[in-house]
Amino acid sequence: MFGFFQFIYFTNRSVDEFKINIAPDFVCFNAHQCSSLLLDIVSIEIINGLTCSIVSNLTKTNKMKNFEEILTYFDLLGERCLKSGSDKSCPNSSYFHCNQSMKCIPYHRVGDRKNDCYFREDELFNACQFNESNRFMCTSTSNKCLMTVTIGNGLYDCTLGEDEIFAYTGHLMRLVPFSLLCDGEDDYLTFLHMSNHTDESICDCWPCDNPYTHFNGIWNCPNGIDELNCPDSQCSSNEYECHV
Repeated sequence: MFGFFQFIYFTNRSVDEFKINIAPDFVCFNAHQCSSLLLDIVSIEIINGLTCSIVSNLTKTNKMKNFEEILTYFDLLGERCLKSGSDKSCPNSSYFHCNQSMKCIPYHRVGDRKNDCYFREDELFNACQFNESNRFMCTSTSNKCLMTVTIGNGLYDCTLGEDEIFAYTGHLMRLVPFSLLCDGEDDYLTFLHMSNHTDESICDCWPCDNPYTHFNGIWNCPNGIDELNCPDSQCSSNEYECHV
């Protein structure tokens, strides 16, 4: 389950018992992938290289009514496997150490609005200390420096939202994600040089066949070349698939 866990059930459990409790008897996992879980369990046995324990060691319960309840418990444990570890330090200076989560991650994943450390150390850390020129410094929050992937993502990562709105020659321009440019829908309205423009303006100069339009099921190019030879098409080479 989730690429981390294998369940073991006793064969002598009855159908009636499964109707009220489908919790596994044992849970096995790769100790290298989920090293932080070793702190919570009393290991029963190592089977095929996997460490096993009774389910209640990890979930604090041995009763689960349905599969959705199992998913709830092990989804959280899977996240813990991904975002925590047992690293007391990092192998070299190019990594950021999540002190509480005990995990090493690359510096470019700090302040990218995605929690890579289980206890969110990478997003709570003042990334301005890195003094990196490719980070955007929030003027409304002096101790917040963002990775460029968060700029123009439609979310206010700075307190006053300056990461989404920039001033150019006295007018406001909104940064538009590449995937929304010339996609046939007006998603943004910007004001540039006193003329109204949208993300659909001047599209004759924009390539109609790009990574975002290629094989998206729509003829973005007049001749449909962006939909030619799609990998999942039932047609022969250089033939288009008709949708009716």
